[in-house]
Amino acid sequence: MGFVVDGEEVDWGWILRHPSWDWAREEGRWDEFRRQERWFLDEYGFTDLLEEYGVEYVNVTEEVWSGRTADARAVREAVEERFPPGFREEFYGYVPQRLYDLRGATFISFGKETTS
Repeated sequence: MGFVVDGEEVDWGWILRHPSWDWAREEGRWDEFRRQERWFLDEYGFTDLLEEYGVEYVNVTEEVWSGRTADARAVREAVEERFPPGFREEFYGYVPQRLYDLRGATFISFGKETTS
């Protein structure tokens, strides 16, 4: 997936190297991402399902872009108590505070890896 930022086409690698997320707020991109997410959740019945079971939905991207992240040092300590160190130090700073607070709870991820 690519994006155009200041007239230049960029990819997720560029985004990771420029973590201010200001580009997402420009030209209504963030609002468009939210609209698409709401459409997806509604269209495929997730909104009703989440409401029916009283399940909290947390959009990780929204939390990170809003600055609601856990302390990277605390995340690193928690991870490295059980696993080898992460391969990119900056990833420790991308854990939403809400998910960090719920660590140990059951999660369902809608993330999907695609291959070409």
